[in-house]
Amino acid sequence: VATLGPMRPGAITVRQEGAPNAQWRMPGAKVELKPAETLELEVELKPTVPVTGRVVDAQTGEPVAGAGVGVSFRDALGRLALSATGDDGAYGFRALPGALSVYVTTYPKGYGSGEGGSGSAEVQVAAEPCAMPDLKVYPVEKVRGIVVDAEGRPVAKAVVYQSLFFTGNATTGPDGVFELQRTVSAPGVGVQEGEGMQLWARAGESVTKEPVDVSPGVTGPIRLVVEDNAGVRARVRAVDEAGRPVTGAHVAIHWLMGRYGTSAATGTTGADGCYQSPLL
Repeated sequence: VATLGPMRPGAITVRQEGAPNAQWRMPGAKVELKPAETLELEVELKPTVPVTGRVVDAQTGEPVAGAGVGVSFRDALGRLALSATGDDGAYGFRALPGALSVYVTTYPKGYGSGEGGSGSAEVQVAAEPCAMPDLKVYPVEKVRGIVVDAEGRPVAKAVVYQSLFFTGNATTGPDGVFELQRTVSAPGVGVQEGEGMQLWARAGESVTKEPVDVSPGVTGPIRLVVEDNAGVRARVRAVDEAGRPVTGAHVAIHWLMGRYGTSAATGTTGADGCYQSPLL
């Protein structure tokens, strides 16, 4: 018998968070908890079946060690975090029959995610051992560059943005230098073959006038110039259905550059319902 609570009334999900190799699991249950109600729920534990898989290099098919793998049970409404893969790239766990998905949660050094979600897989597990499709991770290459001002002086702590969704942004060091990772382009894997990336930067009130195109295979050095008054500001006003200003509303602004874009600014509205962004 397990006792939970007290809990806020409303819809809740009851599920078991067990060890990856648990021989028995409970199916998840969604229930409605009413005010002042003591809910009694009886669940049946059911036997699990073994599920195995591998994380491999998308280009060579060789196993990849050090990748973290997560599991999401669709029917059982639960999740698992597995240990990092070993030298054989293998992972394993036990699951109830039903729909589930596995996905790479952490990438080992030199690898990243690619286009098309091949770092994840979904299957319908039957009442027998199941082998998952390989999870593919992609070699990455480093793109290096420098951010300077209009006089050519290095700019520290500038944020460098990029147009590919599976790489992060970067911040320049004291010497104005930055480094980004980009998935290596190859036929059928990673970024679309022949696709480049766009870079732009912001440092306080100084921004690049326009993005710089970086062709496939070019890794640097890339030079980004930030200038004063080269961008624009966005002013957002949040109101309710009656047109009254809303204080404390969260505002997120995104640059729609490239195929995916990236976050440009976030903030909250003031007493007048307004938020004004920094220079974009």
